[in-house]
Amino acid sequence: MPPVTRIGCSSPATGYRLRGCLVYGGAMKAGKDEVTVNVRVMLGDAEGYPIAGIGVVWLLKGIQKHRSINGAASDMKLSYPKALRILRNLENGLGQQLVTRNRGGRSGGGAELTPLGLDFIRRFSRMEEQIQRRAEQAFRKQFHRFRLHRSGG
Repeated sequence: MPPVTRIGCSSPATGYRLRGCLVYGGAMKAGKDEVTVNVRVMLGDAEGYPIAGIGVVWLLKGIQKHRSINGAASDMKLSYPKALRILRNLENGLGQQLVTRNRGGRSGGGAELTPLGLDFIRRFSRMEEQIQRRAEQAFRKQFHRFRLHRSGG
């Protein structure tokens, strides 16, 4: 596993009970003619237990698209029970409901994101982009004297 950096990202304004972020970094990816840094952001609780990463955001976006947890899970090749566990873990970690679930039946059931769910996607995506930009700046600053090339393997 790559090194973990803890940064503060709790936000009293949103009501999220989140106490910090875990940023998995240091992995370099090769572009066509260059090597860049690629970070993976994982939100975690105070003890460092992960509660959300980009996969959760993809799941939430899938729910928004399909208006269904099962449809979103299917797109991601997840079982429905696993998708539910992921959502419960996220909502328990944040102390907020991000998805409204409607039981099936004649009306067909379904699910939709709450306003906080939509806000979570927006904030996570923005934060991830900011961290990636800063990581790229630091990478260029630290490795500007090195000529990095893709490995031949």
